[in-house]
Amino acid sequence: MDKAVGELGSDQSRFHKEPVGLSATFDAVSRSDLTRCNVICSCLAYLCMQIVGRVMFFGTMAAAALTPGVVIAQSSKPTMKAIVVHEYGGPGVLKYEEVPRPEPKEDQILVRVIAAGVNPVDAMIRSGMFAKYEKEVFPIIPGADIAGVVEKVGSKITKFKAWDPVFAYVSLKGGGGYAEYALATEHDTAAKPKSLT
Repeated sequence: MDKAVGELGSDQSRFHKEPVGLSATFDAVSRSDLTRCNVICSCLAYLCMQIVGRVMFFGTMAAAALTPGVVIAQSSKPTMKAIVVHEYGGPGVLKYEEVPRPEPKEDQILVRVIAAGVNPVDAMIRSGMFAKYEKEVFPIIPGADIAGVVEKVGSKITKFKAWDPVFAYVSLKGGGGYAEYALATEHDTAAKPKSLT
C-alpha cells in the first residue's frame, strides 16, 4: 500500500495545471454561452417563483389553521405573484413581487399560468438590447408564451370559457407570462390538444 501511495505521490505533477487568468477565461466564453446562461437564469427564476408562491400559500393556510381567532385580511383588489423588471440589466433585475392581478377587457382572456416559456428574446428585452428602438415602460413582467387554464373571459370572447386548458402568446410588447395570471386575446389563444397531459 505504501508503495502505491508513493507512486501516486510521485506522479502528482500530471494533475497540476497552471491557473488561467480571469481575462483568458472570459475571452473564452462565447455569446451563445451567455445566452444559454440567461435562459437558465430566467428559467430558475420562474421555478423559484412557483416554489415560493406555493410555500407562502401553504404557510398562510397553516398559520390560519393554528390561529382560529385571527382573520386573514384580503385586499379589495386581487393580487398575484410575478417576476417584475424595473430597469434594464442582467438577471439580477428580475424581482419576485406581489402585483395587482390583471382584469380582462371585453376582448381578453385571463389565464391562470401553469407554465411559461423562457425564450432568449426575454433576456434580450430585459437587458435593454432593443432599447434604442423602443423604450419599455417600467415596470414590466417578461414572458410571451404561456400555458394554463382560463380563469375569466371578457364579454366578447366566444371560443373559450372558464376552466378551459389553453396555451397562448401574450405578445412581446405587453409581456406578462412570468406571473400567476396573464392576459391574452382570443386570436392568440388555442385550446390545449387532448393528447397532451
